[in-house]
Amino acid sequence: MEIGVAHDAERLAAVGEVAVGPEEYRDIILECHGSILMSTNIGTRLNLRYYKIRPIIYISNGPLRLVTDHSIEKAKTLLEPFWQTPDGIPRPVTIFVSFGPGKPFTQRLAILEALDKALSRSEFCDSRYHKLGLLVTVRLGKHGISKAMDAIDLAHKAGIAEVAVQGPVRWEAQDKISMPGLLNYFSPTLTGRLLAYADKNNVIISPKNLVDPDTVARNVWTGLQVARSMGLHLGKYGLFPLTLGEADEVMGQTQKFFNNWTAAPVFYIDFPHLNGNKVYSGKNIQKGAEAFLDIVERNQVPVVLFDTADKDKGRKLIKQNHNDRIGILTLEEITEIDRCAGERGIKSLWAGGISIPQAFDLGKLKVFGIYVTTAAAAIRPVSHKYKRDPMVTAEREITFEGVSRTKLLLEAGFLVTSLHESGFGSDADTLEDKAKKLIRLLDRTNDYDAQEKAQEELFDLTTTAWKRHFIIKSFD
Repeated sequence: MEIGVAHDAERLAAVGEVAVGPEEYRDIILECHGSILMSTNIGTRLNLRYYKIRPIIYISNGPLRLVTDHSIEKAKTLLEPFWQTPDGIPRPVTIFVSFGPGKPFTQRLAILEALDKALSRSEFCDSRYHKLGLLVTVRLGKHGISKAMDAIDLAHKAGIAEVAVQGPVRWEAQDKISMPGLLNYFSPTLTGRLLAYADKNNVIISPKNLVDPDTVARNVWTGLQVARSMGLHLGKYGLFPLTLGEADEVMGQTQKFFNNWTAAPVFYIDFPHLNGNKVYSGKNIQKGAEAFLDIVERNQVPVVLFDTADKDKGRKLIKQNHNDRIGILTLEEITEIDRCAGERGIKSLWAGGISIPQAFDLGKLKVFGIYVTTAAAAIRPVSHKYKRDPMVTAEREITFEGVSRTKLLLEAGFLVTSLHESGFGSDADTLEDKAKKLIRLLDRTNDYDAQEKAQEELFDLTTTAWKRHFIIKSFD
């Protein structure tokens, strides 16, 4: 059995953790190489690339018969390269119809039905591979949802199975550059309502632009490959703003690229997630984490990280109590997610503003590991490295004392649970009392001597507990 400490190479800008560069890699390698484990995060969000825009037929105004004939001719032109391929095997594609404003429902329906009928005859395409879809331009909020639902009704009436959406991006998405899928246009609540309505009508609804997971995975590879080449032992990579379906593809390819090195995907619990027709945000984020773990298991990924990323809102991993609006997960929810991961053979790392008392609590849960900055750092003036960031007012610098105390309390928490499980309840209670005494002193007083004495007492008890723990394990 090994007890490990890892040093994480990171830069903490105003927006939170961002990718490191040559200077940070140099520093961590010089300090840690051959001594302790090293890891890094190559980025919170991914650089999305889209496939080429899907073929679109823009319906002009004019007499119905003339417009319909023109649309069918346009469909022939768009479908020809997908039908007459070099090997004679058709390439699947959906062509989308976009109506301008003012076109009556009956005329839109008649044009869609005529186009669908023309495709079904397979005179200029192969109806097994070539389908018809509807493109709708929406506004923000409830008006946009209403128009999207009208498009679903029209598609359902015409026997069309897919609707694509385009429109202005909501402010919350702009602040994060982009959000997963339809969350660019609608809030999590409205997106959930729209997806349920589409599912009820047997219609697929998605954004106009499709993410290219092959290219995204290769962008992930470049950052992770640098970390690996620098001698680091683990590289974390965020999957935001992918949907979980897109994340599945990127994760699968990334794992193939690093099948003999640890690349750990990250699930950000303070961001909304999409998975098929499900939206995970806020109160049901635990279900989203479990859906994420299903994908992780399918791709045979051994280690994952659960973290927070939205520094604008100052969210934390753990709730202090049930009235806490800053913390996200209760310890009970973390226990359940960690159990879910363990059943799948996955080791879970945890991060997100973890405090010293919470390190002790997570130790009691016997989690695989935690990343700590806040609890182990001191506030320092802004250095030259961050002068260009206009929103940085101070820096956090890791201290020896902070790391030592956090590590000690994490181990003490682990041993409290281990001793209880082995039948040494009295020893476990004594150890927990000493740990809580140190936590109280750190929180309520600046008496360094009293803190140091309490830490030494806890250290002695923890050392004794480790000896007992290893003796017990040697007989298992």
